[in-house]
Order: sequence, then C-alpha cells, then structure tokens
Amino acid sequence: MEHIVVSLLFALTAGVIVFAAAAVYLLRRIYRVRDLGYSGVRQSGNKWMMSKRGRSVHQKIYPITSPVKLVDFERYYKIMSRDSGYLFSLQFEALNTMDHYFLHSDACLPENKHKNRYGNILPRNYGRVRLKTLAGVPGSDYINAEFIPGVHGPKNYIATQGPLAETQGDFWRMLWEQRVRLVVMLTLCVERMQTKCSLYWPEKLGSEEHHGDVSVRALGRAKRGCWELRTFLLRSLVNERPESRVLWHYQFTAWPDKGVPLEEHTGGLVDFAQEVRKKSCAWKAPIVVHCSAGVGRTGTFIALDRVLHGLQATFPGAASVPEGCSPGGPVRAQAAVDLLALVAELRRSRVSMVQTEEQFVFLHRCILYICKYLLNRQQRETDSCDSDTATHEARAEDVEGSIPLKELVTDS
Repeated sequence: MEHIVVSLLFALTAGVIVFAAAAVYLLRRIYRVRDLGYSGVRQSGNKWMMSKRGRSVHQKIYPITSPVKLVDFERYYKIMSRDSGYLFSLQFEALNTMDHYFLHSDACLPENKHKNRYGNILPRNYGRVRLKTLAGVPGSDYINAEFIPGVHGPKNYIATQGPLAETQGDFWRMLWEQRVRLVVMLTLCVERMQTKCSLYWPEKLGSEEHHGDVSVRALGRAKRGCWELRTFLLRSLVNERPESRVLWHYQFTAWPDKGVPLEEHTGGLVDFAQEVRKKSCAWKAPIVVHCSAGVGRTGTFIALDRVLHGLQATFPGAASVPEGCSPGGPVRAQAAVDLLALVAELRRSRVSMVQTEEQFVFLHRCILYICKYLLNRQQRETDSCDSDTATHEARAEDVEGSIPLKELVTDS
C-alpha cells in the first residue's frame, strides 16, 4: 500500500513539474513577443504586428497588417529574425490558417484531371484562365492557370504550372490567346532526377515547332549569370493574314523546388526581376509566371515584382528628373511595403502562393536588399546632387551587385 502511495505522489509531482515547465515556456514566448513591441490587439498604423496571437487550433488567426516604411525595413527584418525567426513563423501560421473556400470542380472533371501536374494544386472555377473552346473536344477550355492581380489590374499576371508533355499545346494556345509577350520560368526541367517541367520550346536556333494552330520558332538565346533569356517568334497558322509576335522567355536557373536561392544569389534574383520589370513595361498583356506547381517560387517572384512595380508607381515624376538629382529624396523614405497583406492577397487568387515559410522569409530578404540599395543611393544623392550617375553607382559599397534606380522608379 505504501509503495502505491509513493508511486502516485511521484507521478503527481512529475506532472506538476511538466505543467509548470510548459507554462513558463509559454509565458516566456508571450512576453518575448510583447517586449518586441508587438500586440495582438493593437491595430495602430504605427505598429508592426501582423497577426493575432491565437494559438488554439480551433481559433481562426487572421492577419492584422501594417505597412513598413523602407527606412524602417532593416530594423523590422532584424526584429522578425530574432528567436530563430519566431515572428516570421507566427505570420506564416496566420497565412496558413486563413480560410479560403475555392470551388475547383472544373479541374476535377474526367477530361481535365490528367492535365494537372499535382492533385492538390488546382485552379478555382471562377479565377482560372479559360481557353477558347475547340469544337467537339470536351475540356478544351481548361488549363491549370489562374489570373493574379497586380498594381494596375486584376489580370496583370498568369500563374501556371510547368507544362506537361500533353499540355504543351494548351500552354502555347494560352500564350497566343492572351497575347502574352513575356514568360518567366523559375524551374529547371529536371531537378534531383525528377521531372518538374517538360521541355516545351524548340531548343535549336532557327528550328520551329507547331503546337495546334500556333507555330513557335527559336530566334535567340543568351545566358547571364544564373538566368537565361530566349526569344521566340509566335505565328498563327489559321488566320487569313498570319499574325506574328515575339515572345521573351526568362528562365532563372538557381532556385530549387520548395526552397530558395543561395544567399549569394539574392542580388542575382533581384537583378533578374529588374530585367523582367523593365521589359514588361512595353506591353499591357499579362506576364506568365511558372515553376513546377506554379505556387511556391511563382508566388514569391510575383510578390517581388509587385513590390518593384509599386515602387515605380510611387514615384511617377521621376522620369522627368535627371537621375541622381531627384528632388523627391525625402518623399521616397515614406514608401512602404506590407508583405503579409500582399501574400494574403495572392493566396486569395491561387492556393499556396509563397508555399513555404523559407520562401516567405526569402521574400523579405529580397526586399531588404532593395531597401539597402535605395537608401544608400538616396544618401549619395543628398551628399552630391551634381555628380555623374555612373560615379554614384561605382561608389555603392553597402550592397553587393547593382540595382539601377532608374529601373525602379520610372516606366522605361
């Protein structure tokens, strides 16, 4: 009997110790967040809290967002990175807990099901890109692609999966019907011995492929660091007066599936995005962006491009002012970004955009890179407004690589 009592007392004591340890751990977490100036109930525009602190699986967590000024972004990033990025984890958990109910029955029809690369990445019925129906071909209007809103409208981008061998014709038909002039590819065709995307373009210069009623001819190819540029001539095979268009195809080759580029490639991706943004200003057609599933790398890139485009829209008068002598330097410091709200908006348009927490943090790292450059550039402008632009760029020391400011703030 005495032995039983001792065992019960021991078990009870152990339980109390475990409970106390858990309570102390939870309280330390809560107060650590409070010490950083975050609160789940304050919604002041000056606060940086991005999500409610609701930890129960039965409680919905919705983001409360506030823009972060460019001048504050480095400090904000450092705060978010403390405690092994715990606050980034809270934000990403908030994104994953948001309820979005999408009808995607079209994607599950027998005639369409085999056209999806992944069974859990399906387009919404009301937001998907609809191809022109082919007479007598069930499901001929379907492709796993969705319109994504941008700075200037609800259809600035098309996010899509990497084409399957059997959907290459649908992919090229979509490019033609939507009058697309620019494609961004963020995957290799094969990664880790797994096929991520079919080779959907003619490789040999001058060679031509026919995909249904669209002819595709390879015009040129150039490699620049960790990305490649290809150009193709698209031509309709059915019009009485054949119409042709040049398509620009940008491929970033240093971004692993469900991961992020190495830190030394951060500047390379930003430069790549800059090239895409500069080229896209020439047309109003949507930019097609794809990786393998069309959500993780695709969503991260679209978010980055949205920020770059937003910076252009923030400074519309910069085109008439000589670079390096802009009177709007102090105003630029008021520019702000709200990445959690941006990713939440993208996820309302396509499931799982910015798929992993690592990609979410990497997006912040890209914006930090841009902010450092802009503020460094602004300081040089303040110090010497009459210096030659090339001299200013040569003296940039704080950030590796180069980001021509003109491409950030003007529509060239």
